[in-house]
Amino acid sequence: MSYHLSTLSFQLISRFLPILLWMVQIFGSSAHSNPADMLPRFIVRFTWNTTIFGQRLFFLLGPLGHMVNFGVLAFLIARAIVWEAPLRNRHLLYAFLLSLLYGVTDEVHQYFVPQRAFQVIDIFIDAFGALLGLGVYAFYRLKRAQKLKEETLML
Repeated sequence: MSYHLSTLSFQLISRFLPILLWMVQIFGSSAHSNPADMLPRFIVRFTWNTTIFGQRLFFLLGPLGHMVNFGVLAFLIARAIVWEAPLRNRHLLYAFLLSLLYGVTDEVHQYFVPQRAFQVIDIFIDAFGALLGLGVYAFYRLKRAQKLKEETLML
């Protein structure tokens, strides 16, 4: 009985702790008045001096940060929801909605941070990032299933 409980505890921790840690990281980043201050100076200088289509790369850091953060969050949530079960559309929907809900709470949090604001566009960027993360997760699961099928056929 204790072996089963420790295995179950380990599974729960390995499924949900990464989500919690990632959410803490997002919250911590959102608590800074200027998240660019958290980056190494050489990255800030490089992105300030680099232009793409006449736009400084520096100004794309915010949207890219949102997309990456919420893409990873959605990936981790989908991983925790699905775990070893077959992937279903509803799993992806739940992961998307939970990521989006956290994105809304992140924007509400930013409203109370000096020099930050609640921006609806950021919620759309978060949603796009979550969709990208879920696409990566679905692709990963598909490739993993194909590999397992091939290994089974080899036996």
